[in-house]
Amino acid sequence: MKIGILTFHLAHNYGAVLQCYALQEVLKSMGNDVYVIDYQQPYMVNHFRPRRKFGLRSFIHTLLSHEDLSQYFYEARIPYIKALHFKKFRKKYLRLTDKCYGTDDIPKMDLYIVGSDQPWNPNLTGGPDMVYWGQFIRPKSSRLITYAMSGSVEAFEKVGWENIVQYSNNFNTISFREQELSDKIEKVTGRKCATVLDPTLLADDTLWNPMINHKWRKHKYVLLYHVGGPKDVITGMTKRAKNLAEENGMELIDASKYLYSPPDFVSLIKYAQYVVTASFHAMTFAIIFQIPFCVIQTGQASDVRFLKAKEQGANICKINSFPKDVNIKCFDRTKLSKILNESILYLKDNDKKN
Repeated sequence: MKIGILTFHLAHNYGAVLQCYALQEVLKSMGNDVYVIDYQQPYMVNHFRPRRKFGLRSFIHTLLSHEDLSQYFYEARIPYIKALHFKKFRKKYLRLTDKCYGTDDIPKMDLYIVGSDQPWNPNLTGGPDMVYWGQFIRPKSSRLITYAMSGSVEAFEKVGWENIVQYSNNFNTISFREQELSDKIEKVTGRKCATVLDPTLLADDTLWNPMINHKWRKHKYVLLYHVGGPKDVITGMTKRAKNLAEENGMELIDASKYLYSPPDFVSLIKYAQYVVTASFHAMTFAIIFQIPFCVIQTGQASDVRFLKAKEQGANICKINSFPKDVNIKCFDRTKLSKILNESILYLKDNDKKN
């Protein structure tokens, strides 16, 4: 079967590209002909276009104030380093279609899968995007589904529940990553909604081993990774992670500025002694590689992503209850067995129906 994935593959975000790769590979392992549809979503293309961080005026100010020019140039290069890392990853690991730009030029497929990630979140697409909502020209015989759609009820409210009912009718089946979203959309639309695992958790560590950089094996470190949030929470998280590393005779590696490639991000988690994060996908990779971790809740709507893991015993806490011991039990992956089987079955069932 020819399958096209529509997701946030253009984002300069580790979780976004790695979940895309995982879904691609899992579907390939089922015997499918799988593509990532290279949809040039306008808001995302503009948002992740590298820009000069500083202009001539700031350079002259730095020069005249005798500030550190090496730090100035280092900061200025970060957006370009980040963009290059993700461009290389897409070229090497994703099977992309030709570029497409809207509802009338999406390539023909037998099955379209929208997701994982948050393509229904209007905050991340400059308003509701009709391609991600399935309002594009496609073969009449094709099927359209979502897989592990994520987000928050607050974000979906901005689309409008009446619109969601209308748009969702275009999909053959719908699934979400968060139980809260499944329950809400099921109530609003009257349709059965599945709750499934994020694609990164659909396979074990053997999926990721080919991209591992083993140089990190020689280091002893605590890995810190966050993707933004309230300044006081991020500052507190960074301070406590640094103290935790020092108290245990380790270095602290902060991957939050995206100066590492996606494969290095995976490698850093695999060889970490402990992971401190506010990121869902940093948590999933700690689970995959059986690394002790602590997820810090930021007090934002996105904290809902961790509810299920917390219910199953994952170390999810607030900054004022930050743990002081790196020697804790790893998350028990067998707790995911039931939803893992249901998730694979969801994909296989939609595979068979074409």
